[in-house]
Formats: sequence, C-alpha cells, structure tokens
Amino acid sequence: MSESGSKKAGSTEDLRKTIGELRDEIAKAKTKERELSSLLDSIEAAPRKADEKADPKPMMEVESDPSRVSTGIRKFDDLVYGGLQPGTNMVLYGPPFSEKYIMAYNFIAKSLEEGIPIIVVTADKNIREIMYEVGKISEKINGSEQKGMLRFIDVYSRSIQIESASRYAVTLDSPMNISALMKAVDQIAAEIRQNHPFYRLLFSSLTTYVTLLEDRTFIRFTQQFSQKRKSENAVSLFLLEEGLFEKRVYEAISYLMDGAVEFRMGSTRNFLRVMGLGKARSREWIDIYPEDHGFNLGSFSLEKVR
Repeated sequence: MSESGSKKAGSTEDLRKTIGELRDEIAKAKTKERELSSLLDSIEAAPRKADEKADPKPMMEVESDPSRVSTGIRKFDDLVYGGLQPGTNMVLYGPPFSEKYIMAYNFIAKSLEEGIPIIVVTADKNIREIMYEVGKISEKINGSEQKGMLRFIDVYSRSIQIESASRYAVTLDSPMNISALMKAVDQIAAEIRQNHPFYRLLFSSLTTYVTLLEDRTFIRFTQQFSQKRKSENAVSLFLLEEGLFEKRVYEAISYLMDGAVEFRMGSTRNFLRVMGLGKARSREWIDIYPEDHGFNLGSFSLEKVR
C-alpha cells in the first residue's frame, strides 16, 4: 500500500473512533438528562406532598339543622350546627362578670322574637334588672308578660324582703321550698303547652341552691327538675357561678345535663368552650369579642367530636 493510502486508512479509523466516543458521550448525556429530570420532578413534588399532609382535605361540612333552637348568639349557633336540639338541658358555667348572663339575656330575647314562650326562674336577680337588660336587646319585651310569653317565677324578692317587681310573676316565699318551685314550673308549663308545642326555660341561678341545700338533695332536685323539662321538649339553660363551691359539684351537675358552655376570663381576653351537646365544630377555647348587648366569637375549625 502506498504512503498516501496508509494515511487515508489511518484518518478513517480515527474518525470512526471519534464518532464512537461521541455516541458514548451522547448516551451518557441522555442518561444524565433522565436522572436530572427525575430528580427535578421529585423536588417539585415534595412541597405538594407536604401541603397535602399539613392541610388535608377538610371533613365534609355538616349542614345546620333547621329544627334546632337558636340561643340568640348567632356565632354560637354556628358552632353547634344551628343551635340546640329541642329537649336540651345546658349549663352556662363561669366566673362572675363573664359573658354567661349576656348569653342568658339574648336567649330570652330570641325566644320572644320567635314567639316561643319562656319561663324564667330567678333566684339571684331582681326581675326589673332582667327586664331592663333584655329590653336593650329586643323591643318584644314590652307587653310580653301580659301576653303570657314571658313567665317569671320570683324566688329572689322575698328572700331579701322586698316586693316583686312584676305583678304577673309567681312569687315564692323561700328558695328552700323546692317542692313549691317545681309545682309552680309544672303548672306554668302545662298552661303553655295547651297552645304551644314546646317552650324555653332559664334558671338563674343554680348557685343559690348549691349554697342552700345539702349535696344529695341538690343533685336530686336538679335531676328531677331537668328531666321533667326534657320530657316536655323544653330547651333549658341553667346558670352556675364558678368559684363558689367545689369543682365536683359542677361535674355532678354536668353529668345530669346534655352539655355545658364554660366561660374563662383572662387579663385581656375572654374565652368559651363547648362541652357535650352531641356535636360541635370545635372543642377548643374560642375567643369572645364583645358587641352591643351580645358577643361574637373568634374563628373555629371543624373538628371531629372526641
């Protein structure tokens, strides 16, 4: 072979070698590309998985039940799916000056607004004071006693030796006479039920009876009284002051009820939480925001009932 032919064959071999090396490099590059692409996909998917774990799909929202009875505090009604079931007995428990009386007054006002008769047993407040506070919420207070929509049982006035502020009220001589109290409520309830399927009741407050009655007598009275209201499909709120008796008394009363709203006062903020009542959107302490003659609640999340 001539010298020129040898050079030509050598350059061809070098070219083929170079092409082979280039093909290997291209194959390696494609493999590297696939690896990098897969890594990029996993990096982008990580935040999505974290978000899904941190913010799972919300539970199916349970619609409010139209058959429930409003408490008069709209945001609280939202908290318990539209209000209270007919036949509910509920305790409002908290320290003095907490919002439990505000809730009680709105409960009376809402009853009058909706044309539902309400019985108010007052053992710790003057009827005039109750009428004044409810009157700031609703004008329906005017003439409500004459129409038989608001029925007072006054256990307070004669215990401090004053005349009752209402000539329509049933006035009892002493809070110690619990049989007379139960008879008076039963009689009024029977009159109401002749024209209405159910009624509401506010008991202000059980604290008076905690301090007057022996423990067993008090528990037996509370049980009989509340169960009679339940049997008549009434929605009843019982006020109870915190700090005036041992906590076990509250626990015993709660056992007899369908639920409780506990109020807590802080240095700058007040709170409430729901206990019992079947279902609620939250069981945590929720901020209370005062409003004119009422209050609003902070945000609450939908949680499973424990």
